Amino acid sequence: MSRVSQSTRRLQIRSFYLMIIQTVFPIILIFVPLSALMNKEKDEGGHQSENNFSMIMISVHHGATSLAILLVHHPYRNFLKTKIFCGKETKVVTVTTDVSFRS
Repeated sequence: MSRVSQSTRRLQIRSFYLMIIQTVFPIILIFVPLSALMNKEKDEGGHQSENNFSMIMISVHHGATSLAILLVHHPYRNFLKTKIFCGKETKVVTVTTDVSFRS
């Protein structure tokens, strides 16, 4: 068994849980409406409204996947906070030095 520090172990566990959340969130968003659609009585032909609903759910699934990635991972979440809520502005510091070269 490998020896891992407590802080590394905590980070691994946290990363695992965040990965589970990132995976389950979009699946739930697509599973619930599609299961309702599948339980609906079907007749012989397909309906345009069902096709439209399926396309909308696929689009929502892709959006939810991207949103889950952005909200689960800390650096992405911080970037969004600064862009949406106009966080602290970055100050640019210019450093100049006099350097002489001898030939």
